[in-house]
Amino acid sequence: MTILAALNAQLDGFESTYGIGLGVVPPYSGGVIEFQEGGYLLCGTSYITIPPVFHLIKIDEQGDIIAQNPVGMGPAQLKACIETHDGNFLLIGSLSGPGLADSLYTVVVNSDLELIHSRVHFPPWLTSYRASVIRTSDGNYMYMDTDHWQLDFPWDYSELLLCKLSADLDIIWMETYSNHAGMGHAHAKALAESSDGGFIAAGVTFGMENDVYPFIVRTDSIGEMIWLKNIHDVNSILPRPDTTFLMLGSSLSLVSDSGSIAWSKDEFSGNQLIEDIWSDLVFSNSFWDGTNGGILLTKISTHYELLWEHVFGSGLDIRRSSVINRNSTGYVLSGSVQPYGIYLVEMDMNGISNASPNSNDSPESFELVIYPNPVNNELSLNLITSSSGACKISLFDLSGRNIAELYRGSVFPGTHEYRWDSSKYSSGIYLVRTIINSDHRLQRVTLIK
Repeated sequence: MTILAALNAQLDGFESTYGIGLGVVPPYSGGVIEFQEGGYLLCGTSYITIPPVFHLIKIDEQGDIIAQNPVGMGPAQLKACIETHDGNFLLIGSLSGPGLADSLYTVVVNSDLELIHSRVHFPPWLTSYRASVIRTSDGNYMYMDTDHWQLDFPWDYSELLLCKLSADLDIIWMETYSNHAGMGHAHAKALAESSDGGFIAAGVTFGMENDVYPFIVRTDSIGEMIWLKNIHDVNSILPRPDTTFLMLGSSLSLVSDSGSIAWSKDEFSGNQLIEDIWSDLVFSNSFWDGTNGGILLTKISTHYELLWEHVFGSGLDIRRSSVINRNSTGYVLSGSVQPYGIYLVEMDMNGISNASPNSNDSPESFELVIYPNPVNNELSLNLITSSSGACKISLFDLSGRNIAELYRGSVFPGTHEYRWDSSKYSSGIYLVRTIINSDHRLQRVTLIK
């Protein structure tokens, strides 16, 4: 689709949750694939089924369920899914049971959710809750997970695992990597292919004293390590045409092919990063404060300037999120609803979904003006409201922890001014949530010291 067609395209959008009654949990890397003919495939693990198995839900362009099926053997855990090079769908995860020990398990289905292939690969002992799979430029696949080894009690040891699979899903090679070998649990975080056919992967090691050691590793096309470096926590990697990499996690960074950080922007953080047809960047970030939650979706320009932010799934306990491009006309945002279920919302390129009241452009009953932003000492908050009612203004960090209550009481039509002394808080991104009666807003504040 051309950019002009994308401009003229009309998108009604939908918002819904799926698989709650079946106990479906999507993989951490996201479980949504768009069909070429329209509609989506939702992938997850059904934990209501005994034993747990892979579960697929096919929905049409309006968000209505067309079909849903359990697939393959169990007990299994789906960790990643992707469209294959020939237009089918690859489901990949782990299969447990006598003599299996969480073995690598691959399943291929067609667009009618019919089983084409399933296979158990015995060597790896996979334990990570987070994994990724990508198509490679040579027509194969690269899978990332965690390979676990049991050492002397009470300490276990695990490493980041990269596994190259052929188009026929044979194992071509397998390698493991760690920044603290023999001293902790490594967890897989993000994976991408480099322009030379090699790979770059991000992981984190948790040490015996609960120390956290994030790292990235660069390999050649056959898994030989070129370098391994410590870096900030990384959840998503986006290769750039100039052989650099954009990395999103606790901050947004540009990393060279040699592993050096060209720049880092602490005002941006999130779960997953994509590039749209305008070369703008879109990323998601889920949050939960114990009472309310949702997903903050952010779009920034090619010059890394904020274009818009919207909140979706307000009030839902969503613990992780992912976003994909929708046929060059918008985006599809998904999340894992606790304890079970897949949240899905479809929107246009301005982040507007007619189905979602949290992202529309209807007139607002109040406005909260925050300045300066970024802030390094004291933040001023001017609340301009046209209605009366109960008001609460709270401050959260990105983990969803409520760190300050800025105001609780009644408000009347007019302007109200509040202050936040940020001097005792550390640099980072915070969220200000304002509630007046049943209306609410969520805004970002960046603290830089």
